[in-house]
Formats: sequence, structure tokens, C-alpha cells
Amino acid sequence: MKNLTRLLLLSFAFFYACQSTEEHASTNSKKWSPLLSYLDSVALQSVVDSTTVGISWGIILPDQDMVVQSHGLAKIAPEVPLTTSTKSGIASITKPFTATLIGLLVEEGRLDLYQTLDQFFPDFPDGDKTTIYQLLSHTSGIPDWWMGGLPETDVPTNWTSEANRHKTLQRMNQVYLFDPGTQFFYSNSGFALLADIIERATGKTYEEVLHERIIIPLALNQTVLGDPTADTLDAIGYGIQQSDSTRSITYEARASISTSLNAFGGIRTTIGDLLSFTKALSQGDLLSLAFFEQMSTYAEVNSGLPVYEAPYWPAEWGEFSSPPYMEKSGYGLGLNLTEMYGQQVIWHSGGMPGYNAIWCYLPEKDIHFALLANTDNGAVPAFEVFIKMLTKEQG
Repeated sequence: MKNLTRLLLLSFAFFYACQSTEEHASTNSKKWSPLLSYLDSVALQSVVDSTTVGISWGIILPDQDMVVQSHGLAKIAPEVPLTTSTKSGIASITKPFTATLIGLLVEEGRLDLYQTLDQFFPDFPDGDKTTIYQLLSHTSGIPDWWMGGLPETDVPTNWTSEANRHKTLQRMNQVYLFDPGTQFFYSNSGFALLADIIERATGKTYEEVLHERIIIPLALNQTVLGDPTADTLDAIGYGIQQSDSTRSITYEARASISTSLNAFGGIRTTIGDLLSFTKALSQGDLLSLAFFEQMSTYAEVNSGLPVYEAPYWPAEWGEFSSPPYMEKSGYGLGLNLTEMYGQQVIWHSGGMPGYNAIWCYLPEKDIHFALLANTDNGAVPAFEVFIKMLTKEQG
């Protein structure tokens, strides 16, 4: 990035840093000030280092008001500063929203976690063996459609946002990678099917149910799912070119989020709205605390093993590896679960061309935090510092 642009990024960053600090200084205890200043400097550095064009971060500390902050640009040319009101794509963090809708319908008796697919889609292969629970926990064995192999003809461009998504998925060359319930493998297809189930259970579109059951009750006024082409409040997504020694932002990856990502990745929101949703979820303000506990407990495969002990990972894919600070990486019902630096972490990440989002909840410390970046993998470096710092925070 040119030096002039970097200077402008810095000037925007410091302007908004001062603005945000003034807004929240009166509502947050002085004991948290050093921590907040440090985290803000980490986020700012990711912009200075051209890790991302822009980044928003937010945190909810015990008994404290939410703090949100943004640095950098929403758009490079013409230059538009990123603010905490700028919407960004959260990609797969959409999945906890979808899982919440399923949970609401389960608690109302309109769905059951162990209902099988054949009750909704009579012609779906092995539908009598595949449950809602398995879709939510990524244990159904149904692969992403680019792995399963869709027919090369007669597949609508936006089939994942249209009704009857199951009819497309059941045409894959390989509908299952393994027998339902026997292993764990992350699948966007499963959440596309959950959208279909929500629509059949309610008689409304997924978007309508999302608005009625989550967005409106929580006043998430900057959270949307739909055609964003006329929305000027979105951050532009940027791609990178990376070699062994350099990482440079080189092109505009995506000007908007496609509606076709729908129930598994189509939500755009702000840092404040995202944290408001996750806090409400963890406090029982949407679902009961009992159902949230089920969502945030490791799912099990048919043998009774937790999912992190039953991954699907063929030998031909090579050796599986994860960051050294992460252990027991698995899934509950719509939520990622793991241990980081020895502490339980409930979380979800999301990534798509031009966007990167990460949300975490540390239940032992009652800390929520999130990062939204408008560049490929742009939130990861800051996240790695945040999680190391916050898991060790004594309060």
C-alpha cells in the first residue's frame, strides 16, 4: 500500500480511536483501561501492517458496557473511513443465527432435534437416517456441494437461497461422505437444508423468520440478509497477494455479499449488533439457558464419542493440523467449541473472499469479543493476540 494511503489510514484510525474512547470512558471501570488500550493498539497495528484495509473490534467485559472500535478504511478509492456503523460480511457466523432459529422452533414444539429428513423431504436419500441434530452438529455426512458434485446443467445460480434447496443437494454425485451420525465434518450443505426445514415449519422465508425472531426482538437494526447492491453502508471486501515473505492488498475481492450464501453465510452486520446477538444468546434472552447449554456442549456421534474424537479426515488429505494453542476442536449445535490456552472457548469464525469475522465467548471469564475485517484473513493476526491476552486476563 502506498505511503500516502498508510498515513491516511493512521489519521482515520487515531481520529476514531479518540472518538470511541471519549464515548465509553465514563461507562467502563478504570481497571479495564490498560487492557482496552492494548487491544485497540493491536487492532490498529493490523491496519498499519496492511494485514487488513479496515478492522472493527468489540468486547463485553464482566459487568461493563460494550466497547466497540474501528480502524482503517471501508473503501480505498475513493477513501471512505470504516466506522462501527459499517456493515461487514460475517460469513459462517451466520450459522449460530440459523441454529438459534431452529432452537426457537424446537422449544415451541414445532420441530424436534431428532426428526429425520424424510419427514420434510420424502425423496432425500437416506433421509430416514439423517436428523436435524446431525445437520446442526456437522455429523450428517452430507458434504459441501462442490465436494459432492452437482450436475453441470439445470442448477439455478442462486439455488441456495431459493425454496426446496434439498432438491438440488439430493442430485449430488455423492450425497454422503460417511454414514449419518458416524463422523464429524463441517458442511455448509447441512445449513442450507436447515433453511429449508425452517421454511417448511413456519411457512415463511428464512429471511422473514430471521427478522421476526432475532433481528426485530433484539433491535439489530444494522443486521441484514438480502440483496446488498444498493447498500452504501457496507465495507468493500479486499483480497491479498501473499508470498513467503510478503502480504499485500492488491484487489477488490467483493463489493457486496451474495444473497446466495443465505442461512450458512449471508448475514451482514456491525460489530455492535453481532455482540448484542451473542450476548443475548448466552444470557437466555432468546432461547432458554438450557438450550444454549446444549448448543455449547460438544455434540456426539452415534457411538457416543464427542465429535472432536471422530473427525472425517481421509489419509490422502495429509496430516491434519491445528494451531498449537487449540485443543479438542469440535462443534456443538451451531457453535464451534474448543480449548484455547487451556480455557473453554465457545466461538465461530467466518471467511469468504474479502471478509473475515471471528467471535468468541469465554464462559469462565464471562467475556465476549469479536473482530470484523474487510480483507482475506484480515482478523486472524489480531485475534491470535486477543485470545492469548484474554484467556490470561484475571479481571
